[in-house]
Amino acid sequence: MIPALVESSMVVMKLWADKLESEGGISEIKIDEYMRSFPGDVISRACFGSNYSKGGEIFHKLRALEEAMSRKVMSNGIPILRYLPTKSSREIWRLEREVGDLIMSTVNDRKEPSSENDIVHKIVSGASSSNVRKDCINRFIVDNCKNIYLAGYETTAIMLHGH
Repeated sequence: MIPALVESSMVVMKLWADKLESEGGISEIKIDEYMRSFPGDVISRACFGSNYSKGGEIFHKLRALEEAMSRKVMSNGIPILRYLPTKSSREIWRLEREVGDLIMSTVNDRKEPSSENDIVHKIVSGASSSNVRKDCINRFIVDNCKNIYLAGYETTAIMLHGH
């Protein structure tokens, strides 16, 4: 992930340098928003390589899904209610479908042989070489991408807030 980390860092540094230049060399830069989006950008680059902008869209949808699921658990805490078609359940189901569709769309856009050796390429290669039904392979790809994003975001966020 080092190349993704370096690229993402250079983008942020360029934004800050441009801000400094446009404001005459002195500027107050509030880094909170940059630090919130930085982990998603790094993970998107590591997962999707040159197609990282679509990865950013997936990351934002996943964050919305995570927040919706948190609200749902906090509001009632009764596991069986997640299967009932309440307003919050329908929102969660919609976001899950959108995330899955975005991930599979990105994967399908890359069906042609790629020289990129990013995380998604490795997941797809491993899944494609198995003797499992296509719907199970798709579920495997989507679930792994979601896990990488969420675990990677939490790990990076903890590291950034700890320093």
